[in-house]
Amino acid sequence: MRYFAVFMLALAVLSGNAVRAQTSDRPGIPSTRLQLKATIDPASAKLGTAISVKLVLKNISSKVVRVADTSPEYDYELIVADSKGNKLTLTDFGDGLYQGKYVLLRSSAIDMEPGQEVQSQIEVTKIYQVTQPGVYYLRASHRNIVPDPADQAKSTVERAFSNPVQFTIVP
Repeated sequence: MRYFAVFMLALAVLSGNAVRAQTSDRPGIPSTRLQLKATIDPASAKLGTAISVKLVLKNISSKVVRVADTSPEYDYELIVADSKGNKLTLTDFGDGLYQGKYVLLRSSAIDMEPGQEVQSQIEVTKIYQVTQPGVYYLRASHRNIVPDPADQAKSTVERAFSNPVQFTIVP
């Protein structure tokens, strides 16, 4: 029962913080047009091993959706917390990335057709310091969805949020 309570706490932290992440002034609303699925394979790795999350963004609407296609690190935000719900410390790269310290040299977008999927992969350990063995939880959001023209007047920030993913680091 205790582990379930800790898991629920970590999930609540991820759910609340993943909306905002580091760079957002506004939390955004969950997308009704895009679905984001996250997986980490293998779900267990040795301390010091690079950990990557695989992301699949899918257009679940009946219309074309325009999304940014700069690079996965810029287009997605990750939140990683330990089993107690404490967010991990960012690496220097992660801090610069989420504080907007890097200048984008290329910015492009793609039009996703209904049903189309786009796959990406991000090295989690490039953004977060995973320095202790333990159980961790990750949630991703796609932060660069171009608003629907019918909704642009509202200036709404829309985000696609992933499922929470658990991974374990062993000594």
